[in-house]
Amino acid sequence: MNYKATVAVAMSGGVDSAVSALLLKNAGYKVFGIFMKNWEDDDQCNSREDFVDAVSVAEKLKIDILQVNFSKDYKKKVFDNFLLSLSSGNTPNPDVFCNSEIKFNNLLNYSLENGADFLATGHYARKEKRNNKFILKCPEDLIKDQTYFLYRLNQEQLSKSFFPLYKYNKNQVRKLANEINVEIANKKDSVGICFIGKRKFSAFIDNYLKKEPGDFIDLDGNLIARYSSIHNYTIGQKASIPGKNNPWYVVEKNKSEKKILVVNNRNHKSLYKRKVFVKDLNWINEIPKKELVYTGKARYNQSHSPCVISNITDKYVELNFATDQYALTSGQSAVIYDSHNCLGGGIIYDVE
Repeated sequence: MNYKATVAVAMSGGVDSAVSALLLKNAGYKVFGIFMKNWEDDDQCNSREDFVDAVSVAEKLKIDILQVNFSKDYKKKVFDNFLLSLSSGNTPNPDVFCNSEIKFNNLLNYSLENGADFLATGHYARKEKRNNKFILKCPEDLIKDQTYFLYRLNQEQLSKSFFPLYKYNKNQVRKLANEINVEIANKKDSVGICFIGKRKFSAFIDNYLKKEPGDFIDLDGNLIARYSSIHNYTIGQKASIPGKNNPWYVVEKNKSEKKILVVNNRNHKSLYKRKVFVKDLNWINEIPKKELVYTGKARYNQSHSPCVISNITDKYVELNFATDQYALTSGQSAVIYDSHNCLGGGIIYDVE
């Protein structure tokens, strides 16, 4: 049989990667799956169950599946940096670096070494080639848009990548999954830290970082209560304070010697800001220009908001949003778009 090309599919045991494999096979590609194990410290991430599901899908599709372990690299390249950022008082997003450092680096290289021409993933994103350059674009279903997590990819990585789900929404994907495996079709989306899974965050982090207790204070400097560790809180997070019935939210995080968390009600003006300073930049194709109006987002679940770059160098960007943004936080990524084209972005290191 003459195939268009050979594609390795990153198969997680979930519905999105399963349907990606199905679509590629139906489109005339030679397909094989690869299941990654990237966490070994405990068994809570259910990797065994996920592997069984991935193998079941591969058997239904009559494709080969390989298993690979990148746990050491994941811990070094992603998790250790995640802990370092947390310990510095930031709120990092490990999924961003999991994609650029593990999936589209280690896994991509492994795929090519094992005969693949491309690596496909179940991300809801789209790539396009224009003027010999690759562009990362939002998918048709903007609700599931995952380009925020892919903004650190480069031209070489994009050139070898496939995103088969770019024109589908989640309901359509689950319907297609019924052709493979009913249990997979109804499987819940994965949540939590990339490859570590859903768990109680504070208890998990306490295994890796020493607790750093401190004080909750209000905006007037009054002591409200004590907390167990500053690593467990981020800007905008609801804080459960004993004896306090009204909802309290973290509006300022000061990892000084006293380790103070300032709390107030959710709608307080200090939670809404417009300016961020961004470093560790990555531009996928073209570098954005000063004073042009783009859109941007500083968290995955935020909507695109008009913004302008007021200053840009090789090392940092000063980004101004046109409207107030809720809970802008150092350590998170700020990603910039030109219409539906993801230009890239970087890591927030200061907010005004």
